[in-house]
This record gives sequence, C-alpha cells and structure tokens, in this order.
Amino acid sequence: MIMADSNAERQRRKRAHGKGDHSLCSPDRCPDLLAKVPAGRVAMVAAKLVEGLGLAEDDPRRLDAEVLLALAPRVDRGDTTTARELRRIAAALPVERPPDRPGLVDILREERRRRRAAHGWPTL
Repeated sequence: MIMADSNAERQRRKRAHGKGDHSLCSPDRCPDLLAKVPAGRVAMVAAKLVEGLGLAEDDPRRLDAEVLLALAPRVDRGDTTTARELRRIAAALPVERPPDRPGLVDILREERRRRRAAHGWPTL
C-alpha cells in the first residue's frame, strides 16, 4: 500500500528542491531532475530517426520531431504513460529509405529464398 507523504516530508522536499538539491524529488514531477539524468537508448534512437529525416525548419512535421526528442528521455527514465505518445508520434513521422537500400521485409524474403534454394526446394 502506497501512502502519501506527510506534510513534513513535502516541506523538506520543497526546501531541498529550492536549494537545488533534487535527491528527494520524484523523477516524474521534477523537470530539473530529468534534465540531469543522461539520455538512454530511446533518446539516442529518436535522435537518429529525426536526424535521418532531414526536415527543414519550416516543415510542419518538425514540431512532431521536436516533441519526439523531448519525450524520449522521459521514456528512458521509465515514464510509461509517455511511451504511448512517443510511439504514436514516431509512427506518424515519415521514414523514407533510399530505393537502392532494401527494407527488412526484402531482406527476410531474400534469406528465405536462399534457404529454400540451398535445400533444392522451389524458391517461389
């Protein structure tokens, strides 16, 4: 059972926060605490995704890209409610790959074709 903090505990946290000590702060409520935690894997992948899009400053999709970059560190820190929104935004951003570079489905189909050919089966 989770109990709410006492008035004394909240006051202690408020005073410490005001002095710049975020050791008592909750990660889901203190933006200063979130800013001090290094970025994790989700933030790195989000940065690569946005970088790969090459969006211009005046592109309307740039706003979604910036929101994606802002939310990614929160997901790295375990904010599960933000993860849903992050997935929605990432899915909405266009991911274009060069035509000469095969996608995952193309790679899997080619591997399947090779395996079937190695066994002498029809490659379809």
